[in-house]
Amino acid sequence: MTEQEFIKKYEEESELYFNWGSFILKEIKVKAKANNLSFQIEPKVRIKDTLSLIAKAYYRNKNYKNPYLEITDKVGIRFVLLLNSEIHILDDIITKSDSRWVCSKDRDFEKERLDEPLAFDYQSMHYILTANLDIEYNNVIIPKGTTCEVQVRTLLQHAYSELSHSRVYKPSFDPDAKVKRVVAKSMAFLEATDDYFEEVNKQMNEIAAFNSLQKLTLLLEKTIGKEVTISEKYNYFIMDSFAEEFNNNSIDISSYEEYKKLVKKTFNKTFLNSQPIIFFIYYMIINKRSTLIKKWPLTKEELRPLFVQIGVSVNDLG
Repeated sequence: MTEQEFIKKYEEESELYFNWGSFILKEIKVKAKANNLSFQIEPKVRIKDTLSLIAKAYYRNKNYKNPYLEITDKVGIRFVLLLNSEIHILDDIITKSDSRWVCSKDRDFEKERLDEPLAFDYQSMHYILTANLDIEYNNVIIPKGTTCEVQVRTLLQHAYSELSHSRVYKPSFDPDAKVKRVVAKSMAFLEATDDYFEEVNKQMNEIAAFNSLQKLTLLLEKTIGKEVTISEKYNYFIMDSFAEEFNNNSIDISSYEEYKKLVKKTFNKTFLNSQPIIFFIYYMIINKRSTLIKKWPLTKEELRPLFVQIGVSVNDLG
């Protein structure tokens, strides 16, 4: 295949590749959401630039026999997470949860760490997802065998990659040993910081209020059927006044299920009604009203409409 034939075929099929990437992105995002994963950078479908593709196919000594078929990253997606432990969850989503693609790993940074424990270099998970059957998406038929490259990395790994690949490892020159040494030191530092982040996350998850707010937020989103923007500072301020209730694990999140209809009906009527803590407040109005009034850190007027909504006398508020 000549370069011109390659370009013509690629331009004809670029929409196909974009839709394959879009299909994969949609599937992974849905499952990531179900697993409480959030991305640090919004993932996007990236179609490889034609000139970059031609350079890879014909001018980089790749020794392709059929470059058009053998190049598997004509379309790609990058997912950037905060923690290494989240990469394990996304790895399961990518490799095990969809029968519409076959997954192979091009790079596995954890395996590379084991193989070369003294090396500190670029880290990322690279997957090639190949359509396992013909798929129709956005009125486009994606043929069986169509490929997409998926990269998964932490935010710190992404920062390292952006620096080393754009500033250091350019194909036009080879950095000297001093530069390579500094880059390796930075990777070692970032790897250690990733571990520290994991420890911070572990300790935060052991704090009852933090754990409860995550669960309440998921319950609120499930109740109203969409993502919500919350004020963590506001929720934690209220929760801090009821630390004993949360720290003693005396509040069972499942006991809030009976308030879902009320929350859905009153969502966004007031600022407080739009926050996850609303479930806890309804629980306290019904079950521990005197404790709620005694410890409430804001004005009683904020509680008044909630008493009315739930059909409880406001006389106790004074």
